Amino acid sequence: MLMIKDEILSIVVPCFNEENNIEVLYNELIPVISAITQHYEVIFVDDGSKDDTFKMIRKIAETNKNVSGISLSRNFGHQVAIMAGLQQSKGEIVVMMDADLQHPPEVITRLIAEYEKGYDIVNTRRIDSKDAGLFKKTSSRSFYRLINFLSDVKIEPAAADFRLMTRKAVDAFLQLEEKDRFTRGLISWMGFKQSIIDYNASARFAGKSKYTLKKMLHFGMDGITSFSSKPLRISFYAGLAIFFFGC
Repeated sequence: MLMIKDEILSIVVPCFNEENNIEVLYNELIPVISAITQHYEVIFVDDGSKDDTFKMIRKIAETNKNVSGISLSRNFGHQVAIMAGLQQSKGEIVVMMDADLQHPPEVITRLIAEYEKGYDIVNTRRIDSKDAGLFKKTSSRSFYRLINFLSDVKIEPAAADFRLMTRKAVDAFLQLEEKDRFTRGLISWMGFKQSIIDYNASARFAGKSKYTLKKMLHFGMDGITSFSSKPLRISFYAGLAIFFFGC
């Protein structure tokens, strides 16, 4: 029995060097979507991959008219790839998820159930990551403690860029002018009626995480500087102290 009948469901999937995951994700995704609606689109966004990711996307698109691909000219980063997919989406309901199968497709059914309760944004919170190392878990907890200490906008620890948004929430998000986007923070800041569900993250099917230490630090700095003036105030007072003690 279909959960939604008339609305179009858009699935936005940013990808970077995921040639071995694309087809597996697609094969798991379609049965879930088909049980929800017959009106859907799947938008894969290739974020400047060096492998055959876009070739795999093109192959799938040739067999299913509801699947399309966007190929970015270089690796702009996960947040920009999400933005590109959202700009292309047409659905009244939009779900964003990663291509590595750590965002289980079956969770989409639960996102839709929350949407039907009247929520404009349904976020997810990762409660288990089978292949996450100690460093990643520790650094993630430390980052969210720091950003919630510095920021006036509360950001849920272990939040993921796996969420559902209604068209009006997507349109509002697309109007924001931030260049270096910290999507999780912007979503929290935007308001709208929001809920959150927990999910168990599966182990990555193939390949390795694209978040290197350098990218994680850059991502963290975007989050901290986007939602707090405290770092600027700290720098200002530190500069004053150096000036006076240096005189």
